[in-house]
Amino acid sequence: MDFHSSDPTLYPDVSPLYLRIHSAVAEMLLVTGAGNAVDEIMHEWEEFISLSEDGTHAELLAARLSLIQAF
Repeated sequence: MDFHSSDPTLYPDVSPLYLRIHSAVAEMLLVTGAGNAVDEIMHEWEEFISLSEDGTHAELLAARLSLIQAF
């Protein structure tokens, strides 16, 4: 399958290598179920536009970072 931009000056063609890498990562996330975990984490993070300045979100940040380390 070939992908070509309708306006190469504005949107250059994407590297076929990058598309293959993207496809492989997406398949791995799907097969392992990790994609659902990432979606859940991202959905929860949508509630927080920014972390609080007084540090009250420090535990939330640490918990989310520990989830990422699990992958």
